[in-house]
Amino acid sequence: MRIAIASFTPKGQKLQERIISARGDAFVVYDKNSLSLRAFTERQFHACDAMIFIGAIGIVVRLVGPLASSKETDPAVVVMDEKGTFAIPILSGHIGGANDLALELSASIGATPVITTATDLNGKFAVDTWCASHGCAVLDISKIKDISSAILRDESVGFYSDFDVCGDLPKQLKLDNKLPIGICVSLKPSLKPFDVTLNAAPKIITIGTGCKKGTESQAFEAFMLDTLKKNDLSIKSVKALASIDLKKEEPCLLDFSRKYKVDFVTYTSEELSGIKGIFSKSDFVQSVTGTDNVCERSAVLHSKGLLIVPKAAKTGMTAAIAASEWRCAF
Repeated sequence: MRIAIASFTPKGQKLQERIISARGDAFVVYDKNSLSLRAFTERQFHACDAMIFIGAIGIVVRLVGPLASSKETDPAVVVMDEKGTFAIPILSGHIGGANDLALELSASIGATPVITTATDLNGKFAVDTWCASHGCAVLDISKIKDISSAILRDESVGFYSDFDVCGDLPKQLKLDNKLPIGICVSLKPSLKPFDVTLNAAPKIITIGTGCKKGTESQAFEAFMLDTLKKNDLSIKSVKALASIDLKKEEPCLLDFSRKYKVDFVTYTSEELSGIKGIFSKSDFVQSVTGTDNVCERSAVLHSKGLLIVPKAAKTGMTAAIAASEWRCAF
């Protein structure tokens, strides 16, 4: 985890040192001699997974308030006092993991976590926390409120999964698609088994790809998104983009990876050729790259799973999609 940390006082700096030494994360530390606290906050807000501030909570609220935009993209923000008495998550408690970070900090420093989210206070199932901890993307963030409100009213919430379910369902979740509201765990965004459906898509998809040198980033992005849409898949379920090492510096691939925050991995022709399976073959691709197929082989190699969308091609670009094995665990 990449964490930005800032302390406002000398006592706070000592606590900051304790926190850094107690954790194995990559820290970006605020230096008041280099830039202002506001500039530091603005620079790190979307560059880090989490931010820890040691000082007055009012200052932090004024700093991060104008930057907050979405549960999906906001980092976890935790505020601690300079004595390390309290750890208070103030932003992205569930999806971003601020609640968990506050609990971890409290355990290591001896602080008291101040958790204010209703589902946690009432010991109820929190769908956004479950999704975040199990590698699922919520396709429509607005549905989180619907699910949480129903659970807090002690209403039954339906549950459907395309994947094997392991463990016992939380008390209020029912395997009943006749209920008016529920959670659907599937790679298919179009699947709506309930009148009000929260779609949770496991991030288990790898897109294997290849392209001509100099392919425009806009054209490549459009092709990737169109391939996903045609196969009823969401970009939010993509965990990685994979290709051959000849393409490791290709701008359109790097741009796509950065924009959608997915890993970009490449393999040698020997590694790709070593994958067993039935793949489409191209003599031209073999002559240029040293392997008979790049997109399908790289997708399967990275995912360690099954090919679910075979090779698609358009104007010098190729794409294939594989999915890793995954189980719906409770």
